[in-house]
Amino acid sequence: MVRSTVLAPGRVFVTRRGGLVVRVELGRNSGEGCPFSSKPAAMVDSAPSHQGLKAALEYLPEFSRRVLRACNRIPAGEVRSYQELAVKVGKPGGARAVGRVMARNPVPLLIPCHRVVKARGYLGGFGGGPRWKEFLLGREGWSFEGKGKSRRLKHKEKTGG
Repeated sequence: MVRSTVLAPGRVFVTRRGGLVVRVELGRNSGEGCPFSSKPAAMVDSAPSHQGLKAALEYLPEFSRRVLRACNRIPAGEVRSYQELAVKVGKPGGARAVGRVMARNPVPLLIPCHRVVKARGYLGGFGGGPRWKEFLLGREGWSFEGKGKSRRLKHKEKTGG
């Protein structure tokens, strides 16, 4: 089966330490960095190891590590609200704190913070910019409605045969 690919909204920059991926940055324009792959793990040679994610998160505060671990458990094609994630990590009413953690995610393609949205499906922010968030969610089958800050998830396209 042949699949068409969509050009990503920018370049991907990977920082390694001791052979482990410790930071992924999403560029907003062309420039240096490695081209986006249809499979984010291919960009970093293989699926992230437990050791690699541990290295990327080791200098973060405990709350940030808990939030990012919970985010990492969101299955592809699904989304959670900032509030749902806050409840999941034991901080009801902590949606803004979760949003701050998402904004500082050191490895956004490996820990899929694009799957965390505002209440009622509004997209919210994203470290790589709104075009990256739409691009990544779109690759997982979501479509959108509205413009600017009113942009929100419309529905998930049905896949399969």
